[in-house]
Amino acid sequence: NAKPTINIRNTKPTINIINAKPTINIRNAKPTINIRNAKPTINIRNAKPTINIWNAKPTISIRNVKPTINNRNAKPTINIRNTKPTINIRNAKPTINIRNVKPTINNRNAKPTINIRNAKPTINNRNAKPTINIRNAKPAINFRNAKPTINIRNAKPTINIRNAKPAI
Repeated sequence: NAKPTINIRNTKPTINIINAKPTINIRNAKPTINIRNAKPTINIRNAKPTINIWNAKPTISIRNVKPTINNRNAKPTINIRNTKPTINIRNAKPTINIRNVKPTINNRNAKPTINIRNAKPTINNRNAKPTINIRNAKPAINFRNAKPTINIRNAKPTINIRNAKPAI
């Protein structure tokens, strides 16, 4: 066993041609924005609420504006309830129909991952660096396992892109 014959079949493995340059999963490459919600119309009914007009500028209670000095009424209080009418607060600042303010571009496809399984195909990895039929050269070291190839498919797992940056 001193000089083993080199296992010629695996010295230069043929690249697994099927995955050498994977075609991008074209369906999702540039997703069309979910057009229905792209620019939502502000809920127009409440966009600029009209001030509750009845009380906008209350007329001073005219009966006592300049009373005869009948002293109880010398300084009539302006009808205080309406001096500063509160704008119909429910609609003062209408929230833009919040569901659609910034629609997330059909988020499942927002950043389509190039068909990741084949993005960087490993050159037919089983044979990428074939060990010269080592089995008997130095029989003590079980050379088949000397440098096991890391399971390349999982070496850099892609982050679940759908949720990487959720739209606020």
